[in-house]
Amino acid sequence: MYWLTHNYFSRGFWGDEAWTALISSLPVPEIIRVTGEDFHPPFYYLLVHGFMQLFGASEWIRLISVFFWMLTPLPVYFLMRKVAGKVVAINGALLVLAAPILFIYAFEARAYALLAFLSALTTLAFWKSMATRRRVWYVAYGVAAIIGMYTHYYMWFIIVAHAVAWLLLCRQRFWHYLLIFGVLLLAQAPWIPTLLSQVSTVKQGYWIGQINSMTHWEWFMRVMGGDTDQPQRMFVVWVLLLMIMVSPLLVWWRYRLWPRAYVYLWIWLVVPVFIPTIMSLAYKPVFFYRYLIFCSMPMLLIVVWGLASVRKSVACGVTAFLLAFYLSINGLNFARFPHSTREEMHSVLADTRQAKMLVTLLPSFAEVMFYNRGQFPVLVLEEGIVQSSGKALLDAYVRMNLVVVGKVPKDQFYWFIKPGPVSEYHESTD
Repeated sequence: MYWLTHNYFSRGFWGDEAWTALISSLPVPEIIRVTGEDFHPPFYYLLVHGFMQLFGASEWIRLISVFFWMLTPLPVYFLMRKVAGKVVAINGALLVLAAPILFIYAFEARAYALLAFLSALTTLAFWKSMATRRRVWYVAYGVAAIIGMYTHYYMWFIIVAHAVAWLLLCRQRFWHYLLIFGVLLLAQAPWIPTLLSQVSTVKQGYWIGQINSMTHWEWFMRVMGGDTDQPQRMFVVWVLLLMIMVSPLLVWWRYRLWPRAYVYLWIWLVVPVFIPTIMSLAYKPVFFYRYLIFCSMPMLLIVVWGLASVRKSVACGVTAFLLAFYLSINGLNFARFPHSTREEMHSVLADTRQAKMLVTLLPSFAEVMFYNRGQFPVLVLEEGIVQSSGKALLDAYVRMNLVVVGKVPKDQFYWFIKPGPVSEYHESTD
């Protein structure tokens, strides 16, 4: 029964999750300011802010990600049901629900589960708008796309994929779609000055590394096999790579052409990968596997559709095989309970030695601040602040006099909490 209380959902926050909790604890104007000074749009943090107003600030904010993860198979199913049949729709939805990359981020307090859901929802709505011409799908697409733009910048790559799909597969109702994309640009307009400022900051230096010969292989391996190295992962990845490569041949063999919906899946996959690749080679590195986790959905659907083109029983059998592997990987991931700053802070706060403050570095600032709960004054050392992401959040807490940046006064009793996390008791700076 140990895993019921010690699992990946119940563990303590790590850095980015604590960043989410801290920024979402701020007043709404400060949330918008801090996200604008960092590298994120504000919608997800405003959503968490509302949740915290109702239920408090705790690890339970992860329920937002769980909620959107559970919703994601629904647009996948409705997208595929009529264009490829119930077998492809059901098997595809099950694989999406079990996909390790989507599963693991369902239990993290970050925006990726929401991004994946919005990717699937907008892709469904855009296809329906082309196929049915019903006004409700235009509206649904516009609303979901606007939310996506203010959730993560990679949503724009998905929108471009939809525009490419219209050019290749539809090319009708030009003024309708011009109006839709115009509304999206207009909706983004208030954020454009902030976006340009962020682009300037990224140009000066950012933490994402240069593209190399292994970048796309790592992306594929993590998106299709999960974000953690498990014994079964490489086998699953190679099987899926083979199936994706064979799928176009199987579909062509079955239909003597590639159905429009099948091409649509490939566009959903290729365009959002192609754009950040070109940007990274020509401008600044922006390609990062985690931002493309939604690509797991078109890839899995391409696999299932290809297998169903041979025989439906083959698709069901391979789906059952993949589900068994995915569930085993997910079980290992969910059973993880890494030591976190929460446990380290519990031991520090229970210690009877007379520390007067907590001292930390910027990379661990958010975790220390969250789990300190105001019991000790917090000082962040100046070391590494300029180079590190997250300084905007630190600046906000300095403005509110909740934290100090500087050097430790001499003859001070304090705990030094370092990334790891590791705590050290100091009785003097001499």
